[in-house]
Amino acid sequence: MAVVPKMISTLKHLFATLWNAKIKVEPLVFLYMFVWSFYAPLYQQYYYVRFGTSLLQDTSFPLLNSSQPYCLNNSEIVKYASEAGSHQVQSLSNTLLSYGQLANRVPSIIIVFIIGPLSDRYGRKAVLLVSAIGLALQSVLAVIITMQNLSPYWFILANLLSGVCGDITGILAGAFSYVSDVSSKRWRSFRIGYTCAMFEVGVALGSFLCGLWLSNTNCDFIPPMWLVMGCSIGIVAWILILVKESLTDKDKVKAKETHPQLYTVLLNGLKLFAKGPSLWKRWAAVITLDILFINAVGSSLVIVYFLKSPPFDAEPVTIGIYQALVSLSSAICASAVIFVTSVVLKLPDSVNAFLGVFFQFAANMLMGFARTNMEIYFIALVHGVQVMGFASLRTMLSKLVSPEQQGALFSVVVSSESVAALLASLLWPLILPVMLDIKLLCNSGSIYFVMAGFNVVAAPLVMW
Repeated sequence: MAVVPKMISTLKHLFATLWNAKIKVEPLVFLYMFVWSFYAPLYQQYYYVRFGTSLLQDTSFPLLNSSQPYCLNNSEIVKYASEAGSHQVQSLSNTLLSYGQLANRVPSIIIVFIIGPLSDRYGRKAVLLVSAIGLALQSVLAVIITMQNLSPYWFILANLLSGVCGDITGILAGAFSYVSDVSSKRWRSFRIGYTCAMFEVGVALGSFLCGLWLSNTNCDFIPPMWLVMGCSIGIVAWILILVKESLTDKDKVKAKETHPQLYTVLLNGLKLFAKGPSLWKRWAAVITLDILFINAVGSSLVIVYFLKSPPFDAEPVTIGIYQALVSLSSAICASAVIFVTSVVLKLPDSVNAFLGVFFQFAANMLMGFARTNMEIYFIALVHGVQVMGFASLRTMLSKLVSPEQQGALFSVVVSSESVAALLASLLWPLILPVMLDIKLLCNSGSIYFVMAGFNVVAAPLVMW
């Protein structure tokens, strides 16, 4: 019973801390992820409809000349073209998706690897602002492509514009460094978890609203493209007006004294993983984090085309509900559950990380055997617990370096995550068409067993 008064006291301190703390960056993460998760399935379904419509041009499909928008699905392509035509549309969509990921991820890795360490010297706000401007430029070009009915391959340029500005990698590097600046070690697990929760709530809302909007408007893509552009410009304004720099002048002077030569600042992130105390812990945490990221990104990339295949043949709203449930479950685990485990029970970060790995493994195994929408929705809740691994591993890493090295650390961490995301974008969409033909219990879920195999590799690293 002594735990109850302790929890009440801790909650009071929590609310006082949040009330007095610099919490402008957490809502920023929510806004950014809302836009990011809204346009990701939006683009994927736009590719699918455009390539599918093009394939059906020489068929008897009745709605080709209609001026009204229309949501094309797999069954219609098979009916009016062929099974091979369905595979062709999926292949073209996945290939364009992979090209877009390459155009986005490669530049963002390079840019963040530079501006992350520089933020230790000049501040976090600039990193956040540059990434937000890139998202705004991407959204403007997306509106032009959609309204002018240009080739879908122009989206590669749109992704490139965001990538050269840092994209989501820059936002996360700046946000996690910012939170580490303004929180004590006792509360850092919760604050990073809270940031992850805002991340997931934004993903949940964006994914759900995108699917709902497209279903209710018969895949009219132009209005949601305008919404994305308006929100992107609003994010830039938020940073300029509301976000205050987390580093003091004293912090910047200390960072400059520690690394007086500018080129040594750029190499600081690499040094953290080349020598120093607890080196093996840093490597184990980063590798585990990357494995979790490969699976999480892979699942988000293949879920649209996986659920559009038999036995699901899902509508956009079904896909949106699944993605929203994953994110809502993640938000609860990243805030409430991590608060209890790290602040109240004071469990080690490694325990929370292991729970994240285990539940991602369980979700992947269950997905491989799923056959109904209700099973998919339940698995989404299980899948959301994986966020405990992301939050705890990042917290663990932040505690292994000094305060003036947080920017350098997270530049390497999020850059490695971007590499993992890039590998995922190349790996999973390419093997998906093959794995769809390897059916088990009337479901093409074999690709999720491969993902579960990655979790088996990650579990010993966390335990070690």
